[in-house]
Amino acid sequence: MKEQHNNRSFRVWIRTTAIAGVLLLVLNLVASFPLFNTLCVVLNSPMRMEYSESEENKRFSVLEGADTRESAARHGDEVTQAICEEGFTLLKNRENALPLSTGAKISIFGKNSANMATGGSGSGGSSGIGAKTIYDSLTAAGFSCNPALLDFYNSDLSGKGRDSNPTDLDSGKTVSLSTGETPWEAYSEDLLGSCSDYKDAAIVVLTRIGGEGFDIPRSYLKLDENERALIEHVTAMDFGAVIVLLNMANGVELQELKADDSVDAILWMGYAGDTGIMALGRLLSGAVNPSGRTVDTWAVLTSNPTWNNFGGEIGAKSGSPSYSGDAYLTRARGGYMGRDVYFVDEEEDIYVGYRYYETAYAEHEEGNYDSFDYDEVVAYPFGYGLSYTTFDWELEGGSVIPAALEAGTKIVVKVRVTNTGSVPGRDVVQLYVTPPHTHGGIEKSAKVLVGFAKTDVIEPGKSDTVTITVDSPYAFASYDCYARSGKAGYIVEKGDYLFTISTDAHNAKDMKKAVFHVPAAEDLRFYEDTVQNRYTGNNDKMQDMDAELSVQLSRSDFAGTWPTSRTEEERMISADFYAALTNTEPNPNNPNTYTEIPATGQDQGILMGELVGKAFEDELWEAFLDQLTLSQMVDLVNNGAFQTAAIPEYGVPLTRSTDGPVGWVNFMPGIKEAFDGCCKYCCEEVIAATWNLDRIYEMGLSVGNEGLVGDQASKLPFTGWYAPGLNIHRSPMGGRNFEYYSEDPLLSGMATAAVMKGLADKGVYANIKHFAMNEQETHRSSNGVLTWGTEQAMREIYLKGFEIAIGTAQKDERVKGNGEIVQGGKVTSMGVMSSFNRIGTRWTGGDYRLCTSILRDEWGFQGLVICDFNTCSHMNVKNMIYAGGDLNLEMVGARVWKNPDPSDPADVTMMRRAAKDILYTIANSNAYQGSFIMHRPIWQLVMFAVDAVLAVLLAVWGLTVFLKTRKPE
Repeated sequence: MKEQHNNRSFRVWIRTTAIAGVLLLVLNLVASFPLFNTLCVVLNSPMRMEYSESEENKRFSVLEGADTRESAARHGDEVTQAICEEGFTLLKNRENALPLSTGAKISIFGKNSANMATGGSGSGGSSGIGAKTIYDSLTAAGFSCNPALLDFYNSDLSGKGRDSNPTDLDSGKTVSLSTGETPWEAYSEDLLGSCSDYKDAAIVVLTRIGGEGFDIPRSYLKLDENERALIEHVTAMDFGAVIVLLNMANGVELQELKADDSVDAILWMGYAGDTGIMALGRLLSGAVNPSGRTVDTWAVLTSNPTWNNFGGEIGAKSGSPSYSGDAYLTRARGGYMGRDVYFVDEEEDIYVGYRYYETAYAEHEEGNYDSFDYDEVVAYPFGYGLSYTTFDWELEGGSVIPAALEAGTKIVVKVRVTNTGSVPGRDVVQLYVTPPHTHGGIEKSAKVLVGFAKTDVIEPGKSDTVTITVDSPYAFASYDCYARSGKAGYIVEKGDYLFTISTDAHNAKDMKKAVFHVPAAEDLRFYEDTVQNRYTGNNDKMQDMDAELSVQLSRSDFAGTWPTSRTEEERMISADFYAALTNTEPNPNNPNTYTEIPATGQDQGILMGELVGKAFEDELWEAFLDQLTLSQMVDLVNNGAFQTAAIPEYGVPLTRSTDGPVGWVNFMPGIKEAFDGCCKYCCEEVIAATWNLDRIYEMGLSVGNEGLVGDQASKLPFTGWYAPGLNIHRSPMGGRNFEYYSEDPLLSGMATAAVMKGLADKGVYANIKHFAMNEQETHRSSNGVLTWGTEQAMREIYLKGFEIAIGTAQKDERVKGNGEIVQGGKVTSMGVMSSFNRIGTRWTGGDYRLCTSILRDEWGFQGLVICDFNTCSHMNVKNMIYAGGDLNLEMVGARVWKNPDPSDPADVTMMRRAAKDILYTIANSNAYQGSFIMHRPIWQLVMFAVDAVLAVLLAVWGLTVFLKTRKPE
């Protein structure tokens, strides 16, 4: 050996082998641990799972005939069309102008008729590329359409068209939008003459866009001068009927169109996704009877209590004057982090949408609100919609209408709906309650939706019975945050409760027993042991959510308490205020103390697959978590952008997640390719407008099926969906209203629960968003727009939908649209996404009161809490973890919590808690089903193969050197 060592060739070999060995070891360790998940994503080569062929071992199965990317998307298209057939809403139908005759010849007007909005922009965006058109829909339904108008609108002769959705908005920009409608002067005589061959009907398309990152200019929600001129001239022409088609997600002012007798019909269609517009022709032809109902109140904009405190001063290209008030609520200009500070003052309190309009009407009728005229300000009430047929309603036997309200009282209303017209159709039955109210007492809306049901298709002369069940008076309890009843908390005050079986929020059905009274002999209180004020009456003003409100709208004096914009003096901030904004200490509302450091790194040979189906409290979870190192937990918690990270040694796979809520949407280069070709569903407003939980469940099932099919290139399912959106349509100016269901929390919550059940049946977990009070887009990322309101409004309006969705999804049964209870499966895998904004001064994702005290302790939520994309300086990950958040969707590499202290019991405990929430959610998802074998990602197998080849080559080289230099015997 000494002679070999002295040989130059041998020394070169041994040094090369040593250096190569060290380099390979380091590269393998770095690739297999800190860079493992990154390489899996970048190389699109994740860990793979080989499932058992045994069907009885599979937990989730794809829908029959929808087991490929293409077929699953086609199924989604069919579901979308079915939703649109029930969601498009007929608002006006003068003298039965609709349906149109078979084979009618139609002229379609409006620059946007050739460029209709299929969706908004951002996470709920739809490009519209390859989408079906209004011409496709009407032609398929047997109509003929004027081709000259289409050619005109596709040419520059008709103008440049509407603005695109704004992008890359920063906190200092304002938005102005143009409809791009063609001036009437651009229409030639020859073009108008072509309409003589297509004069059975005219359709005028009115389009408005919306999207993430901006709110809607006030003037944009009125008809502009070119739209008015278009309607005026078209209605003056000799058309058999003039139909206005509303291609928009925000409520424009419709009073003039409603009153105009030359406009025969108004049909709202929202955003239909890529293929939903194919429902339009079927509705206009009468092949399908409209059954949609409004999800918002359509009213005069200035009548809305949010008018002075929403969005900002936004101009308009149309030349219409913009609102002159400064609703940005800017303070300390240039003072905080070099930026302005922006506020949302929810001074309207609980009076959002119909809760204001119906209460104002009630006060007007009582003589307390002289300046209000319902018919002048409201065009169409919440829950409104027309049909081509007529219905009679009758309260059926089996209804349970109690003599008095008690804590456990259940109300069951069964309504027999009979089709008295000549064509098949569906109807929607709505149940509202009017609680007793005393001026100066707890604020209460004159109407609250407590239940609804939609019939099946009813043939003429036939009937269908629907059932509405109100499980408990808690469904309409008030939250008395100021202890006006003597104690803070949820309460149903004693008094007479009026229930109305209604066609919409304003009109009770004219039938026997459509209105009934149920008294409560004493005050009923709910959840006294678990619920307490979290945001009211705090000694620290910066923690008190209503501390910044100068007024709160009250039905005791609507005129005298009308919300106003802030004065200059009210925009000044104090040193304490500034300190609260910049405080980066872990959440002060976390009352826990930790003295013991949990076990870490104690390998016990437990693989993640053994936890599948185990309860959250199962002891095996703790044994599994004992195995994880702090470094592994840090990687799991911080590595959450469109994924959850893998821990290969314990069988934890990398999972894919991405945006919604119109389907599996991703715009990030290198990632979006995995989601290309998925269905683009209609917007959430159209979904909610069906008022049909069965149909909404089918949408969730279809999205879940696409998730289960997943990325067929990498054999990886889509597991987490950043949707549905569950914020409230606080104002018609909300830029993201298309991503959210309604102005009402019950409709929003039940729709979300139905989607969650459908997703869960295919192993996909929803991340319902944005938790919470994220109803405004303007300045959302300016260090977190500060939301101020009352805890009563927070709990009754803005959190209620989340509470309903989570509570309903946690039940083992699902309530069908006709009231029938069916097994739907308990949702054991669910998520919540926090929002950019702050509640008061504290970021929602770092607020223990929100993410733990309310969500987990009060509601019993078990699952994953993720933050919205971490792109803002106020989104502190350590605060998030201490507050009860779990997964950091970081988009900037520096926004992580890299260095929890291994000697600090609190740091380690918080990391372990977050890791458990993530892993529990994954274990109950489509990432695991049936019997399976984990396979290393292909890139790692290639790396190991290269290691082996190099090792063999080095060994062969060494053997050759040894044989050549060996001394002969």
